[in-house]
Amino acid sequence: MYQQEDLQPFNRNYIYIGLIALVIFTFILFGTIRQFQPSPVENTTTSPRNIVENGNNTNESLFKYNEDSDGDKIPNFMEKFLSLSEYSSEVNECEKRNTICSKDPRESVQNIIFLLDASTSMNIVGTENSKLEEVKNSVNKLINSELNKSYFKTSIFSYGNKGTQGFIADNESCVSVVRHKKLDTPIEAYQNLSAYIPNGKSPLAYSLEQISTTLNKNEKNLIIIITDGIDDCNGNVQATINSMIKNGNLTRADIMTIFANEDANTYLKNAAELNSGIFNQNPDIVKEVNFNSINFMKQNWCKTADTKKFTNCISEKYRIATSYLNDQKNNKNLSEVEINKVNEVQGAMTIFEQSIIKRYQNTLNTEFNNYLEKEE
Repeated sequence: MYQQEDLQPFNRNYIYIGLIALVIFTFILFGTIRQFQPSPVENTTTSPRNIVENGNNTNESLFKYNEDSDGDKIPNFMEKFLSLSEYSSEVNECEKRNTICSKDPRESVQNIIFLLDASTSMNIVGTENSKLEEVKNSVNKLINSELNKSYFKTSIFSYGNKGTQGFIADNESCVSVVRHKKLDTPIEAYQNLSAYIPNGKSPLAYSLEQISTTLNKNEKNLIIIITDGIDDCNGNVQATINSMIKNGNLTRADIMTIFANEDANTYLKNAAELNSGIFNQNPDIVKEVNFNSINFMKQNWCKTADTKKFTNCISEKYRIATSYLNDQKNNKNLSEVEINKVNEVQGAMTIFEQSIIKRYQNTLNTEFNNYLEKEE
């Protein structure tokens, strides 16, 4: 009969064999599982290679904003897309299309027509004397000094009465206008205003219509109205001025009020400014008429009109370019870096455009003032 010790070696061998078989099975199973697993995907979001590529793309998209062959601050790619000149500054292009004259502004005569309120209310004291008396003194000084130039012709009208001191019916007063000086009348020959007495209504619109028949459409006509109130003969001053301008009889109408009430100032200010005229309330008449007359001559100078055409041309070209960049900023696919670049380009364009326009305007002002100094 076998003893227990005789069975131990045989049992150990079975244990060793089992362990070896288990290890082998484990390796086989692991290899099989790994064989069927998908290959790992490279993480491209943090790949150094892609970071460099994206950086190059950004640099390329920004670099196009720096390409400006003609120096007008509008990038080449924009000018090409917008059909602007890519290799010639837009300033040069506008100069080619809009020549600027070099004519002396003093060669064109400007007609300055005074229309004075001579209604009853103008007999009221203004500063020291009656309002009409103060106006007459100013007008006499103007036509004898400031407006006594080769490039100005003056005429004087008044309304409200025919110079009578006695009673004048409303229906007669509302169709009353007197011409004291014609445009071609020498200063020393005209009927002086000193004996003229304020009396009657204020037919302002009617008087403008009568003056209109005396004016030449081919000339530059500025009417300067000096009054202390509105038309009280049912006339429409604003509509009358507008009609005269459209018909070509009038170039501009300026209005000055002397101690008028608030309603009259509001009404007459609108009548002047809505027709591109100048309104002054209680002005220094000599100073303001002199300024307005010089301003009128400058307004009618051919170089002023030509410079305006040129600057309008510049503004339109930069408006188109700015609009394009605004569209780009509204593009949701644009990066923040590129949006900042667009803003930078817009700022540079605006500064360039404004500097060009300012330079031409300063040149215009300087040349005009130089012509006036020659006269003196």
